[in-house]
Amino acid sequence: FTLKGKLTFRHQGTRFYCYLKKQFIRLIHLRVDAGQIAAGFSLGVFIGIFPTFGLGFILIFGLALFFKFNVPAAFIGSFAGNPVFSPLWITLSYELGRFLGILGLNYDKKLILENKAVQKALHYGFEYLIGNFIISVIMSIISYFIIKKLIVYYRNRGPRMKKRASGLKLRLKRPGKQKDQTIVH
Repeated sequence: FTLKGKLTFRHQGTRFYCYLKKQFIRLIHLRVDAGQIAAGFSLGVFIGIFPTFGLGFILIFGLALFFKFNVPAAFIGSFAGNPVFSPLWITLSYELGRFLGILGLNYDKKLILENKAVQKALHYGFEYLIGNFIISVIMSIISYFIIKKLIVYYRNRGPRMKKRASGLKLRLKRPGKQKDQTIVH
């Protein structure tokens, strides 16, 4: 499906994938400890999933600087709360909060006004926030370990590739020379 010279929907998805890959490569090549990058990313995941009502980027910047996490990694991690994944997080959060409400985790109803609509809104909001907080914490912990492992893996992969290539003999034909020259690295 194309609109008069615009990119097709397939190409837009490819563009987004290339953008994500480029951001991950930038993370790998930052001259910062892998733990700091992973901690920044996990902070971004937490803020991206947890409802911050428009204050997400301010919170990310402030918390990342305060805890000395990697700020660009935190901003990249915040894309976990993008519109594609939001329905998943909302559904999981509410269902988990409702399940915990059934188990007996509840709020003090004496503090609520007598209005039934306010009671229902606060009840569902409480269930959602409890479930969302737990899911945000779990996903940020999981993302910390995954990102740290990936960064360490890709950073260590470079020297191994160079070491493996150093044992190879390359045959090159140079212009103007009659004979093949063997180059050993």
